[in-house]
Amino acid sequence: MLPNLLWERPDYYAGRAEEIGRGRALLDEEGRKEFDRQMRLRLGDFSGQLIDPGVQYFPRDLFQLSANEVFIDCGAYDGDTIAEFRSATGAQFNQIIGFEPDPGNFVALESAVKGDPRISLQPYATDMRRKTVGFAVGGTGARISSTGTCEVQTITLDEALDGIAPTYMKFDIEGSEPDALEGGRKTIVRHRPKMAVCTYHAPDHLWNIPLQLNELLPESRLTLRTYCADGFDCVCYCIPQ
Repeated sequence: MLPNLLWERPDYYAGRAEEIGRGRALLDEEGRKEFDRQMRLRLGDFSGQLIDPGVQYFPRDLFQLSANEVFIDCGAYDGDTIAEFRSATGAQFNQIIGFEPDPGNFVALESAVKGDPRISLQPYATDMRRKTVGFAVGGTGARISSTGTCEVQTITLDEALDGIAPTYMKFDIEGSEPDALEGGRKTIVRHRPKMAVCTYHAPDHLWNIPLQLNELLPESRLTLRTYCADGFDCVCYCIPQ
């Protein structure tokens, strides 16, 4: 059955020890502890796992949100993260742009944010280039897939955010995170926003996401937090200094 999401065979990790070490070394002390817990989990040790008690994507001990945030939500689902963002900021922010390609999710998302002119929604998947792709619908697990039952359009963040200066970007897009980051390279490098990127959709994302973020945003604080059991909802935060 493997590979599946974050799971792989032990020899997969043994053969990637050097790059795993490089990704781990970029994290702060607490991030390295969480990294080690996640690696033990993937190698079959389910003991000692820690679920962070804070609000996912909005950890108050890592950064403070201002009244002027421009929040980019990649994988906006039904508006759940946007609702948390509005709560965390006391509804004081400049702009939100949400990307959600799943047609059913998009209907719920539109309903959830209706009436706030500061929020704009895009029915696209974020990727490294514009194209038409197969897409598997399915609520929280909706994702780009060659065996998907419908087709959606992808867009790059550099194109979608032309003229916009994001201050905080969140990525929970079922394995497409590296491609979406690459498609937003110019925007990310230029504006140096805070970043929250999920790392549990593919085995190598645990170390390759920190490596990619460090390449895009050097001189940043990188850490990990996990919000669900069995390695799910593991998020890499990148806070430019």
